[in-house]
Amino acid sequence: MKRVQRRPYLIPLSDRVAVEQWGQQIDNQITPLGDRLPGWDAGTDIRIRADVFVNVEGIYQDCRLERDAKLRLVLLWESSGTKLRGRGGAVDFTHKAPSGRTALTAHIDGKLLADTLTLFVKLLFISPGTTQHQLVPKLSGSILLETPPHKIQLEGDGARFPIEVIDFTTTDFPHQAGWYLYWDPDDLAQPLLGDVRLYVNSRHPQIATAVSNIRPETAGIREAVRLDLAQTLIRGVLLNPSFLENPDRYTPGTIGAAVRAMIRLYFDGYQLESVQKLTQSPHEFSAHLQEKMKIFTYEQ
Repeated sequence: MKRVQRRPYLIPLSDRVAVEQWGQQIDNQITPLGDRLPGWDAGTDIRIRADVFVNVEGIYQDCRLERDAKLRLVLLWESSGTKLRGRGGAVDFTHKAPSGRTALTAHIDGKLLADTLTLFVKLLFISPGTTQHQLVPKLSGSILLETPPHKIQLEGDGARFPIEVIDFTTTDFPHQAGWYLYWDPDDLAQPLLGDVRLYVNSRHPQIATAVSNIRPETAGIREAVRLDLAQTLIRGVLLNPSFLENPDRYTPGTIGAAVRAMIRLYFDGYQLESVQKLTQSPHEFSAHLQEKMKIFTYEQ
């Protein structure tokens, strides 16, 4: 098997470290983590678990390391929308550690994320111990191996803006409405996280609980909210002449950029004029979004 890339030191074969499953922890349950997060919003932290298989014997043989050389396995993340990155859990080991499975975890603040979340595991060189081989890394922290990235789409997969639960009878909102999306479709250059807010009516406790406490049994409510928000945002921007003229004018983090990403994700291959025309047939527009957003499919 070919090695991953050329470095000025020996590296292990690419299959010596493999992520067998990416998972998301909700309460005390671990569910498989695919390429999207239904109903996620920026107020929701993400707890990640990676089940990783490590061939310790093979790594030490490939790198010509002595048994007391120390290595580190670490979970890392980065987000394209915020340009931020960070690290989760790490495990240090030597040749004494048995080959097998280990779990790495990360708790990521939702406010640090936008657009996409990319996860990967790195194997790092920490110290050589008594190793004398010339092709051993000279610097602690040198990368020996990196697993293929696991990319998760966040943009367009639900509300990525603040949520507030309030009593609608104290506002000008319709008093019996379940939720109200506050935004200005005429000013798409404003920051998404600052100028868009989802208000949830506290007089509907089931809805308030569903959006504030992510649990499997309330997924149906969140999916209904997610679909409604997507329809509202997409319809709104398609009524804005500036957006239709040049949707690429909006910089990352703005309302226009966020909804532009939604349209390109859910209407891949469509011209804006075609999407706008589709909105004139509400039943077809809604059905298309239900299919592309995979509404309720994860419950089957």
